[in-house]
Amino acid sequence: MVYFGFYQDSVDALRKVFDRLTLVMDGDPVIYLADPAFRQFALLFWDADGDGYISPDEAQVSKLPNFSRASADIEIVDFRQLTIGGSYYSGSTYTPKVREVYCGRNPGNSNSVPFSACEHLELVDIGAWITIIPTNAYKDNPKLKKVVLNEVLEVINGSVFTNCVSLEEISEIPDSCTLLYNQYNQQAFRGCTSLKTITIGRGIQRIGWSTFRDCTSMESFYIKAITPPQLDTEVFTNNPCKIYVPRDSISAYKAATNWNQYASRIYGYDF
Repeated sequence: MVYFGFYQDSVDALRKVFDRLTLVMDGDPVIYLADPAFRQFALLFWDADGDGYISPDEAQVSKLPNFSRASADIEIVDFRQLTIGGSYYSGSTYTPKVREVYCGRNPGNSNSVPFSACEHLELVDIGAWITIIPTNAYKDNPKLKKVVLNEVLEVINGSVFTNCVSLEEISEIPDSCTLLYNQYNQQAFRGCTSLKTITIGRGIQRIGWSTFRDCTSMESFYIKAITPPQLDTEVFTNNPCKIYVPRDSISAYKAATNWNQYASRIYGYDF
């Protein structure tokens, strides 16, 4: 019998390993946060009763964390079990050692957590809620290698991943995403010199100016949209990729405005 706050995910893991053992937990489940410095930061905002833990009920309360109060020792920013309200600034100024960022629940606020120009950032996971990645959100992160998207993302704004020279892996841009574009700032993936392939979903309607410019290692660009989306100028400048489109749409892509500049490297593909 255990009498204290317990981490539910740890208990669940134990039950899987010791499936013949009955664990009786007498206490309250609490949220587990792996990074001790981030845990102390999160307690400032979500630990309403001051008991040194964040309960599931406390985690459901929308908070606006102020990163000016964060420890410079934070390496993992993990909002996956926490609820965020409104937009907030973060980045290298307050979290110079951050390596991983996981966005959280954000009812009423569609934007992801911005972390730009972070010297050590390697992973960004936007979580299940984010529908908009705001302008400049993750630009100039020299060690960013992996980006995990979701199935509800609608807009990737301008300069989101510009000059992320180590970016090698990004999950498929979902069918829900209609825009790789911002009216005032575009070139979302410009200068991602390590990115070799990317897949765009069926719902895309516009790809902005210079979006994939200077992606010098890109080999394959896959786009599932049957109707060619609006393509602004210089999207594939200094980018040697082959462009793979739905097999029945080859002619449409080769004839479409600005797509026609790349007709010689447009190929059919069975998605």
